[in-house]
Amino acid sequence: MTTPIYIGTILLERNRWSPGKVPTYRVSEWLDRFARDGFDGVELWENHAALCSDDEFVRLEHAPLPVIVFNSYAGMGDEGLPEREQAARLANRLGASAIKFNTGNVPEDGAEYARNAQAWADAMSRVARMLCECHPGTIMEELTVAQATYASWNDDRFQAIVHAFSEPEEMLIEKMHRFGPRIVTHVHAALGEHTTETKELVHRRTGILRDMGFAGSFTLEFTEGTGEPDEDMETMYGCALRDLELLRKELNA
Repeated sequence: MTTPIYIGTILLERNRWSPGKVPTYRVSEWLDRFARDGFDGVELWENHAALCSDDEFVRLEHAPLPVIVFNSYAGMGDEGLPEREQAARLANRLGASAIKFNTGNVPEDGAEYARNAQAWADAMSRVARMLCECHPGTIMEELTVAQATYASWNDDRFQAIVHAFSEPEEMLIEKMHRFGPRIVTHVHAALGEHTTETKELVHRRTGILRDMGFAGSFTLEFTEGTGEPDEDMETMYGCALRDLELLRKELNA
């Protein structure tokens, strides 16, 4: 079975980190290209749905390439309920089968985050995976906290993202050991410039994932040139296609 590789719409979005994060392009205009060039689906940055026109949203609903992951930045504290409700509504309408999320960063609020995440999952009509990014700057970067939180959920929908090509190798291995392939089911990939060292790193890390039983999916999240002042969509997309080719080669080896 071919490993699914999705494209993150955030990869082409210049305003991904700008104040207000107002989208600069219509994803619908790229979907035919994404499908033609071999991506298996889309990880949709939430503002590409939340801040788009009604006509654009209809086009996303009837897209030639499915929205698989809804990439949400909704807050996980009690005050984030309206954001989570909006994300649930949009993800349900788009037929997404996974939500990407992060917890907050206050250790004392861990039980609140876990409770709200469970309620959020239960509000999804089709979501099979709740993908926690376990991101630095959140309580889930501490692996003992993350283990305890996954145990408290006791729900197979709650799974984990790893940054297999950008986080330290020992961290990747430790996460796979602690969580195992049932929980670690998605990779955010940021490959950067294709030097000999990059190609060797991708080869080694995909081998580690394979040897440790990983059988999940990948999203090309960032690529060479991300965040540069002269960032250009066509150039970025060309880099993403090069990343796709390299990743396919290694995953099919």
